[in-house]
Amino acid sequence: MPRLNRTSPVTGYNQTGQIKRSDLPAATPTASSNGQYDRHAGSVNLDVPGVVELQPDQVLFLQGEPSDKAYFIEAGEIDIMVSSMGPDKRVCTLKTGEIIGEMGVIDNDFRSASAVARTRARVRVIDRKTIADMMNSATPGVKALLKSMMQRLRDSNDKLSGNKR
Repeated sequence: MPRLNRTSPVTGYNQTGQIKRSDLPAATPTASSNGQYDRHAGSVNLDVPGVVELQPDQVLFLQGEPSDKAYFIEAGEIDIMVSSMGPDKRVCTLKTGEIIGEMGVIDNDFRSASAVARTRARVRVIDRKTIADMMNSATPGVKALLKSMMQRLRDSNDKLSGNKR
């Protein structure tokens, strides 16, 4: 499977689950005066802390990208999509109050799935240091449990996408 990144511009997903690509050059979106992000500018995996506003079908991050931060969903719904040989598969939909993108930050691996706004959504950025502080305060048993769960999830995502690690 080819690795998707900002050199492969993505504007969202179409009705069949395939990634919609753009002929526009990949770019980091910038907030407009109303705080909205350009949905045609690729994924919005920004290097600045704060809040990110998403429109329906806008990509938050892509499978295969480096995992540098996680997000707390303050409002809306976000689909977790796994790239495969055919149409991408929706693994689940995460909603207000859930955290997304934490797995790769914790185990220092690439994104195992893409995150795409199902509805208008607002997410708060959780930086790597905050997650590291939370992990450092966990007991060894909790750390082992998380590691086991993350590996099972990565294995499941790999099976869905046809990848072999």
